[in-house]
Amino acid sequence: MDSAAGELCRCAGRVRRNGVGPGAGGILSVTDSLIEPKVQVTTDHGTNWSDVAATSDYLTALDGHPLPAEAFGAPTLATAHFQLVQPQTNINGIRIIGSEGGTASGGFLGVFDLAVNINRGTQAAGLHLVSLSKVSGQMHFEFDSKNGATHVVQFKNTLGDANWQTLTTLQGDGTRLQVNDTVAGDTRFYRVTTQ
Repeated sequence: MDSAAGELCRCAGRVRRNGVGPGAGGILSVTDSLIEPKVQVTTDHGTNWSDVAATSDYLTALDGHPLPAEAFGAPTLATAHFQLVQPQTNINGIRIIGSEGGTASGGFLGVFDLAVNINRGTQAAGLHLVSLSKVSGQMHFEFDSKNGATHVVQFKNTLGDANWQTLTTLQGDGTRLQVNDTVAGDTRFYRVTTQ
């Protein structure tokens, strides 16, 4: 998300106030059980987080929404949208944070799906890594290739490493290309250069 001009977040989830809530099978209410979460960003890979101003339809989207009939049941299937008030640049993480609520272990905040849409404004179009996932030590991501270009996928295990190492070289054909990598540690940084 480096140099992103703006972001739009969407989440599905619920928040209940500590000790006050409708309970299993109840109905969420703006007046007594919902508190709007904050949006935070980081520029140092999660070491420090800063609150950023955002608008949302969170309270409207969840007001009147029923909870599952059983405690700790399926998530509340509501969707809320968060829009940053001011564009953010050089961020590499975004999250939605709320206060705990309810009675279980001091309460809960559940965000079950988070999608971030980036508006890069008038910046030059570049490659963007999408569909990032790590399962059982296997990292997977995709990017839209440029027809006729050679794409070099590189990595570093830490940003302090002196050099980028080449993972693979792919010929662009204008389609979305997939990259898979076996990762032993918890962190790896990727970039794709175009020649």
